[in-house]
Amino acid sequence: MPISKLRLRNPGLLIGLIAALVVAFLYFLRLDFLETVELKILDTHFRLRGPLPPSGEVVIAAIDEKSLERFGRWPWARSRLAQLIDFFTQAQARVITLDIIFSEPDHNSELLALRSLREELVRSGLGAVEKGRSVIESLRQRELDADSDARFEQALIRGKDVILPLYFEFRSQGSTRVDAETDRLVSRSGIQVFTNYQARDLFSFPLARGVVACLPAFTKAARGIGHINMMADRDGVVRWELGVIQYQDGYIPSLALRSAAAYLGLEAQDLKIHFGEGLGLGEIRIPTDEHGRFLINYLGPANTFPHYSVADILEGRISPSVFQGKVVLVGATAVGIYDLRVTPYSVHFPGVEKHANTIDNLLHQRFLRCPPWMGLFELLAVLLLPPFLGYLLPKLRPGQGFLLSFLLLLSILVVAHTLFTSGRTWFRSLYPSLAILLSFAGVESHKLLVEEAEKRRIRGAFQRYVPPAVVEEILSHPDKLKFGGERRELTVLFSDIRGFTTYTEKYPPEQVVEVLNQYLTAMVEVIFRHQGTLDKFVGDEIMALYGAPIYYPDHAERACRSALDMVAELRRLCAKWKEEGREGFEIGIGINTGEMVVGNLGSSQLFDYTVIGDNVNLGARLEAINKEYQTSHHIIISEFTYQQIKDRAAVRELGQVTVKGKTKPVRIYELIGMEEEKRGEHLLGPVAATARAEAARGKREEKGR
Repeated sequence: MPISKLRLRNPGLLIGLIAALVVAFLYFLRLDFLETVELKILDTHFRLRGPLPPSGEVVIAAIDEKSLERFGRWPWARSRLAQLIDFFTQAQARVITLDIIFSEPDHNSELLALRSLREELVRSGLGAVEKGRSVIESLRQRELDADSDARFEQALIRGKDVILPLYFEFRSQGSTRVDAETDRLVSRSGIQVFTNYQARDLFSFPLARGVVACLPAFTKAARGIGHINMMADRDGVVRWELGVIQYQDGYIPSLALRSAAAYLGLEAQDLKIHFGEGLGLGEIRIPTDEHGRFLINYLGPANTFPHYSVADILEGRISPSVFQGKVVLVGATAVGIYDLRVTPYSVHFPGVEKHANTIDNLLHQRFLRCPPWMGLFELLAVLLLPPFLGYLLPKLRPGQGFLLSFLLLLSILVVAHTLFTSGRTWFRSLYPSLAILLSFAGVESHKLLVEEAEKRRIRGAFQRYVPPAVVEEILSHPDKLKFGGERRELTVLFSDIRGFTTYTEKYPPEQVVEVLNQYLTAMVEVIFRHQGTLDKFVGDEIMALYGAPIYYPDHAERACRSALDMVAELRRLCAKWKEEGREGFEIGIGINTGEMVVGNLGSSQLFDYTVIGDNVNLGARLEAINKEYQTSHHIIISEFTYQQIKDRAAVRELGQVTVKGKTKPVRIYELIGMEEEKRGEHLLGPVAATARAEAARGKREEKGR
C-alpha cells in the first residue's frame, strides 16, 4: 500500500530509488566495461590537469638512436656499460639504476679466442719454459682486459649504489628454470620487516612462479635488486606500480621502490610491509590496495624527465655535474629495442620513464590516493542523488530538468577533478554520474509516456468535437485546457430542422438517415471551419460552442459566421436534393453569448466536455422561438451576442421576448449578414448577394430608428 501511494503521489521519486538501487548493484558488480570507462575518466583527469614539472632528482641516460648509430646495434659489450657506470660513479651520482637485465654471460669472441689459445699453449707444455710462461701470463692479462663481464662486475662494485632489475613470471608452466644461487639471492633481497602480520590475509600480493634475474655475480656486486614487472589494466594502460611481488617466501620490492630507498640512504630494515594498510619507505607511508599496488601519478608525457643520450655522455658532451646527487636511470629509448608502454598521456611511453615517475612519486609523496572512505562517499552519492532528482524533476519543465541534471553532473565531475588535482585523490565519478543520467532518463521517459497517454486521451476526447487544428493546439499547449469545469464567457449555437417529424413520416427511414447524415456532416464541417466545438447531437438538433476548449476573443463573431455559412450550405444541399427528386427542409438557429461553466462534466464513470448555465439555456430557447418569427435566414441572436458583433453585423431587431424559464425580457435580433473584415478578408462561407443587400437595408432601418 505505501508503494502504491508513493507511485501515485510522486512516481519520479520511485524511479529515482530504482535507479539508485540499479547503479548501486552495478557499483558492487564491477563490470569490466564500466571499470574501463572509469579508468578512461581517470586518464582524462591527467590530460586536463596537464604536465607537472619533475623535482629534479631523477634523470635518464637514454640508449637512443644516436647511441646506436655511434656504438653499433644493441646489445653492446658490457665493457661499454661498465664504462658508463664508472662515469656516473665519478660524477657522484647518488643512485645508478639499470633497466637492463643481464641474465646471460656476454658472448665475446675475442675473449673466447684468447682463452682457447692460452689453454692450447698450456696443453702443449710451453708453460714449462720461462719464455712460454711469459706468453701465457700475457694472454691471461689480455683475457682479463677482454672479459667484459668481469669489467662490468668490477664497475658494479666500484659504483656501490647500483640497483639491478629482475623480471618475474607468473605462469606455472613454462617458467624459466632458476639456478639455486640466483634463487637464494632473489629470496634474500626481499622485504624482511612486517607490521600488522595478523592482517596478512587482507593482502594478496601477485605470486610469481619463476624469475629472470641478472647473473649471480652481478647480483652480489650490486647494492640491491628490484622487479620491473608492469601489469596493465584491462585496456592495456599501465596505471599501477606493483609495489611488491611475492616469490616463494619472499616479498620483492619494485625497482623504483628499491631505488628510492637507496637514494634516501635507507637500510634493508627500513623497507616494510604494513599488512592491511600499505608499504613503508622509512617514515614514508605508501597507500596501496589489497594487492600491494599504488597508482602512478604520471607527471606528463614522454620526455617530461631529462633525457641524456649515452653517446653524448661517453663522448664527454655532458657535464658530470648534471648527474651529481641524482638517481640516474639507464634504459633503452631507441625505437625497436625498448619496452613501449601505454600510459594516460601517451601510447608510446618508455618503460624507463615510468620508473622515473614512480621514483619521483616516492621521494616527494606525490601519491594518488583512493582511501576507503572515498568508496563510502561514492556509494552515498549513488544512493542519494537519484531520489533527489526523482523528487524534483517531475516538478520542472523538460528544459529546467535537463539544466538541473546537467549542472549536477557537471558538479560531480568538477568535484572529482578538483580532488584529483588539489588533493591527489581519485574519486570514482562514473557511478554517481551514471546514477544521475539513469534517473534523468527514467523520469523524463516516464513523463513522455504519461504525456503521450494524456495526448491520446485528449485526442480521443476532442477529435470528434473540434477541428483537427484545434486538437493539435490543445496537444501542443495542454495548459490552455482546464479540466473539471471553469467559468468563462463563451458563445453557444443551437440549430434544429424545422418540421423534421413530419419529414420523417413522409420518407422511408433509410432515406431519412442518408439525408440526415449528409446534412449533419456538412454542418459539422462548417462549425469546424470556424474553430467551433461540436458539443452534441440531439436527434436532428446540433449544439456547438465557440471559445472553448481553445479560447478565441472573437468567439461571438465566429458563431455568427458559422450560422450564416450553415444556412448557405443547407441551401446548396437543398438544391442538390431537388435535382435528385428529394425534398429539402429549413433550419432554425439560436445564438447566445455569456458566462457559462465549461469542462469535463458528468460522473467519474461517464463524462463529457460540455457547457452548462442559464446562458446555454437561453441559446436553446432562441433556437426554439425561430418558428414564431418571419426571418430570412432563420437565425436569431441575443442582445448579448449582438453587443459583441455590432460593428460588423447586419441585423434586424425583433423586439424583446421573455423566454421560458426567464423572468426578465431579452432583446433579440435576426442576423442577416456579416460585413467584410477591415483587413480585407471576405465572408467565411458562400453568403448570397441578396443577403448582403438585406444586411445593408437592416443597417439603414436601425439608423432610422
